[in-house]
Amino acid sequence: LPWNESHLNPKNRIDSLTPVQTPTWRIDGSTGLGTQFFTVPTFISPLPPLRIDTFLPDLAYWPAKLRLDLNLNEAFLFQDSRIVHFDICQHVLRVLEFWSASISNFENMYRALPFGSRIMFENMSKDIRSIRIRVIRTHDLERQLLPLAALKLNRLNPLPEILDISQLTLIRRFQDSASLIRIIGSDENDVAVFKTLSDTPKYLYHELEILLTMSEHANIISRPRHIVTKHCGFGGKVAVLGFTIQYHKQGSLRDILPFRSLHGALAWEHQVKWASQVVKTLQHIKAKGPGWYCDLRLDNILLSDADDVILIDFEQRGVLPAFASPMDNYLQYVNALVNEPSLDMTMRKEYIDLYDLHIRPFVPKKRDQHQGCVPWLCMSKSEREASELYMVGRLLWCIFEGVSAPQKELWMEYLHEPDIAFPEFRRTPKQLRELILSCTPGWTGVDKLLQRKAFKLKLLVSSDSKEPRKEGFLGDLVEMWQRELDRASAFVKSRGDHTSSANVKSHKGGRLTLDDVLQKLE
Repeated sequence: LPWNESHLNPKNRIDSLTPVQTPTWRIDGSTGLGTQFFTVPTFISPLPPLRIDTFLPDLAYWPAKLRLDLNLNEAFLFQDSRIVHFDICQHVLRVLEFWSASISNFENMYRALPFGSRIMFENMSKDIRSIRIRVIRTHDLERQLLPLAALKLNRLNPLPEILDISQLTLIRRFQDSASLIRIIGSDENDVAVFKTLSDTPKYLYHELEILLTMSEHANIISRPRHIVTKHCGFGGKVAVLGFTIQYHKQGSLRDILPFRSLHGALAWEHQVKWASQVVKTLQHIKAKGPGWYCDLRLDNILLSDADDVILIDFEQRGVLPAFASPMDNYLQYVNALVNEPSLDMTMRKEYIDLYDLHIRPFVPKKRDQHQGCVPWLCMSKSEREASELYMVGRLLWCIFEGVSAPQKELWMEYLHEPDIAFPEFRRTPKQLRELILSCTPGWTGVDKLLQRKAFKLKLLVSSDSKEPRKEGFLGDLVEMWQRELDRASAFVKSRGDHTSSANVKSHKGGRLTLDDVLQKLE
């Protein structure tokens, strides 16, 4: 290479990626496949949880060399605090430090931003001084936020205490929608979780309504302690931003199961107890709650100090594909593809016809309304019960195999990656294997040929082989997904002919129920 392009030339190298000794910003995590970072200005204290994140340009538009220098090809898999060990974070922190230091009265400017505003990097460069930053003030989000009086909340019981967001101080961000906070003036150890959303508040309000309406249960997250509001610049209203709930420091089964299994501390009696508690909780939701719970996965099951399960997240937006039934996934495909701009009109017409027949009649006509995840709104009672049992089956497999997920995800890396993939069994007792398989009929495993090894994807020659394909990777990948979409289309088209085919069978010859599952467990 000529000298002006050589990596040995100082002008072509990043100044430094060494952590700053006294940083003025920190990163708590990330999402958006490495394009959204939970950034916190540590020099502002106390700092309300304003959810002002930093966004980077789409990785496709980065210089290839810079992606490699900043470990982007690896970092995008991580969403928790492990992300800080990658060079991209040190680069982002140095950019933010340089940028904030150049603005007089930065703290006043930051505190005055609308909730959920965005710090946007308009370009990426190895030189932190060459990166242009724009602040996007999310007035549109504030427009969607509603005052307390406009929410349809259960007023038969007293509402939780109302707090302004300025009365909260941020400790750290867990994830996109949850932060650990403390109320200013309270005891240092009196912490809580602040639940909020910075994209579409209708899901948040739906969850708040459920938690305030549903009768309490020992294995469901406690009733909200506070409702959090903020005076909005848009319209001058005092809008509901979120609510606080109890903090359970043990974390979720997603991390606890593999950790205890690895250290020989995963006791059989605990596995049975957790599985039974989950099933009993679903029965309670069916009898005294919204009637169904469509997001059953390990992330949404916490452990209390007494080692009892605590079910969280009642937004009812739907579950990850790894835990969802084929019916759930197939309806989700149709719902997503009907508005996919990259499809030609001939292909889109097929999905539009399916959408009009199987989905449109069941979803709210107003976009600001939310009644539950779209596939479940479209299902019959028996289809919902079958999809619920499918999630239960996948969850039971994870609990008794002691792993973090039914399979390695292609798009993220867990703290403890599963060493086995559904439906293989190693640790589950034989008497429970039949139960799990009975709960999960129709499993196809669309991703079983496509696997991730560390930071690289590989497409196998066949499901029985570990040999990756050498050529035609992209074409084979497209064919694989086309077969999956063909299965989805055929299944949805024939729903009226065999809706019972999605139903699982019990040992008595009838349809398997939660009661049957509980009986087997106990």
